Amino acid sequence: MWQYRGFQFPQDLGILIRVVYLTFFYTLLLKRKSFQQVIEQFPRGCQKKDTDHANQKIDYLMLDKIWRGTSFLLRHILRTDKPCLRRTLVLYHWFCGSNHNIKASVGVCKEDNILRSHAWLIINGVPFRENHAELEKYSPIIEW
Repeated sequence: MWQYRGFQFPQDLGILIRVVYLTFFYTLLLKRKSFQQVIEQFPRGCQKKDTDHANQKIDYLMLDKIWRGTSFLLRHILRTDKPCLRRTLVLYHWFCGSNHNIKASVGVCKEDNILRSHAWLIINGVPFRENHAELEKYSPIIEW
């Protein structure tokens, strides 16, 4: 077994292949369709479906690997300064079918007369890998 930056090979190869596929899928989809059409493709009600699994723990290690893999691909391969929307779409897509309360959110804030936006994932009511002080600047405008 080979390890690199928290990834274990060959076990995590499937995760990385799926991350590459989903990242390119949402990159192309956002170029061809409106944002509203993209989020309408997700099934309604990705929140927890089965209360018997309320105590089921989310695999934060896998979630972190997906987050880091998507961020690396977007920043270093696709050279984007703003990976948050596509990363959020990939994570939401990946965990939408799970029995966890998963939400995606897009918010806006105004800094120095510039309107900025940010997208993030909320898992069981807690934003994932977000600076809470920074996130408080944003007013959520869309949640799904």
